Amino acid sequence: MLRRLTPLLAITLATVACGPDSASPTDRESDVYATLIQALAPSDPTERATSEEIDELDRVVYAGSLDEEQPISLEVQAAVVEQLEDFATVRFVDERAEAIDDTDDREPVLEDGVLILLGRVPSGRKPSVDAERYVDIEDTVHVRVTVERADGDWDVASVDRLG
Repeated sequence: MLRRLTPLLAITLATVACGPDSASPTDRESDVYATLIQALAPSDPTERATSEEIDELDRVVYAGSLDEEQPISLEVQAAVVEQLEDFATVRFVDERAEAIDDTDDREPVLEDGVLILLGRVPSGRKPSVDAERYVDIEDTVHVRVTVERADGDWDVASVDRLG
């Protein structure tokens, strides 16, 4: 009898461990990044954007790593682009200079877009991620965004301005 229960117990534990909170690292990272881009791209991230702004953004969003020495994996980039295809046109860049019009003194983002640079996603149920939102040299903000899991989705819990 014990021999029959052991495999059943192992299957039950494996099923519980693979529940909705245990997505692959790639899925988790891309879900968090997609949430951050939706929150930061429409407006000043320290102000709550309206649902209309969040539903559809009519500008190009350039995205990249806050630390160019630690790039965002291609798998994560592809997943984010796919997740946000109805929200905005998202283009990943390896360096911030790829998204900036250096012929203009204001150094705006190309195509009247916005550049979102994202920090590493730490482990934990409520990770805080450093990010930068850049439109031009006069419209840039550094923030720390804390997200939390709610009903299977990531939601922004807080946005704190840095420096």
